[in-house]
Amino acid sequence: MQDTPHVPRFKFQPAAHTTWRGLSDIARFRPNTRPVEMLTEPVILRKIRQQPVALITDATATQKALFRHSSLFPKADVQQKLAYVAFGESLSGTTGAQNANQRQIMRQLLHSILGPSLQQVVQEATEDAITGWLQAGRINLSLALPELVLQVAWATLFGPGSYEGRDHDVLETAKRLDQADRGDFRGNAEVLRDLIQRFIDRRRWERLPHTNPFRHITNPDPVSQTGLTQSELLANAAGLAGSGHVTTGLTLAWALWLLGQCGTMQERLHERLKQAPNGTSAASLLALTNETMRLFPPATETMRRADYPLTIAGTRIEPGTLLIFSIYGLHRSPRYWSEPDAFKPERFLEASSLPPSGAFIPFSGGASGCLGAAIAREELRLILTEILKRITIRVSPGMAASVGLTAGVCLYPNQPLYAEVAAN
Repeated sequence: MQDTPHVPRFKFQPAAHTTWRGLSDIARFRPNTRPVEMLTEPVILRKIRQQPVALITDATATQKALFRHSSLFPKADVQQKLAYVAFGESLSGTTGAQNANQRQIMRQLLHSILGPSLQQVVQEATEDAITGWLQAGRINLSLALPELVLQVAWATLFGPGSYEGRDHDVLETAKRLDQADRGDFRGNAEVLRDLIQRFIDRRRWERLPHTNPFRHITNPDPVSQTGLTQSELLANAAGLAGSGHVTTGLTLAWALWLLGQCGTMQERLHERLKQAPNGTSAASLLALTNETMRLFPPATETMRRADYPLTIAGTRIEPGTLLIFSIYGLHRSPRYWSEPDAFKPERFLEASSLPPSGAFIPFSGGASGCLGAAIAREELRLILTEILKRITIRVSPGMAASVGLTAGVCLYPNQPLYAEVAAN
């Protein structure tokens, strides 16, 4: 195994060759709609059909707009409408008071899952998955890890809080998502809605705790019990299933694929987990997941509307401007990172290597940031710990070198991430 892994990256065109004909060209991150200058310049201004647009990769402006003064820069209408078309009245598809109410209720649900029961489910589900992986000897990480995360969600968010074995409906859903068009947001959402329909048809909701709002998903008027309408419950059920599957599952797949190319680093992690599972290994695992999400952020961009002027490196952004904060651009910018396209987890272990606030935002931030960041972090830690305690991942350098990126709902590999697995 090589010690310097292949890290795929996008090749962007100069701004002079990048044409934005309409909002559809900027609504979705694609290599042909983003100029290479976004990696080095703090802001790029355009106007599209009288709509001013600012593409931002400045850490100070990002920190100000997303975190310190997020109420002055609310979720952009174009981002909300895209999510609404796919999922309906979900967290990502609503704004204002409706969104705030949903966030409060879903935050309580996600917080209730954190704890010993999640740890037990992760341990049992991961042990079950590893048994199958060792029998196969070779797995597709970009299918196996998202499926594992979805199995965990099925047992916790959509189940009794205990793992009852590999669920066939979840397996089939993971396969369908793996084969779906990466750029078809609505098509991916439809696959997740099918899974929630099976949740309803099999009356699985009856086994949920009374405190779980999804227990009332079949009630045509569940507001008095949950604070949400039935359409909001249906939309958020599909949205939560998808966000965990994508955010945590693909991050795990990328992390293990990168680690599978780094024999020395993987051996060190194995030893640290044996000697001090809650000490230095925890810091090393956090550095691994942070570096993975830096290179392959769960979301490539986040959009806001400027309701207040914003000055970026001397350039004044007027109210009414559509703000596109490029997470990919921030995470790969040489302005903030030494060797930005290299895999170097140790950069998160050294205070001198840490970037300024706003340069690393894998879960976006502020009032419209990812609500599941805490549970995603915990699942990443728990699952990686269980995997690395039991197996070694090996990725062929030749096969790794052919992997590229595909832009979609998030950053996908352009081919399966195959790896060999063996017991430690």
